[in-house]
Amino acid sequence: MNADDDQVVDYPIPTLNNEQLELLMQLRVRRARQLDACRAIMRQAKIIIQRTEFVIAQYAQFSQGACRACLHALFRLEETMDALVTDMAALWAQEQWTRTLEAEIWQQVE
Repeated sequence: MNADDDQVVDYPIPTLNNEQLELLMQLRVRRARQLDACRAIMRQAKIIIQRTEFVIAQYAQFSQGACRACLHALFRLEETMDALVTDMAALWAQEQWTRTLEAEIWQQVE
């Protein structure tokens, strides 16, 4: 109420429209999937680190002939880790896009 003339003053309350709500829900689901993918990548990276430590320990114990197998295993682990880094970069880019889109939606709220 306005204290001067005891009248109610109307102020519009900003709200999202149905399309904005739907898009925000889709982005929320997308973010949850991205988080799951990120956790899976981190689990895989941890396994690779453990395997690498194992191979390095084996390398110190085996003869020269077995060293080729160790080097091959390390090479494969490196390739896998490179692929995980690429996947993480893609997830990061998607996350940035999602944040930008969410910010744009909230800026449009009237």
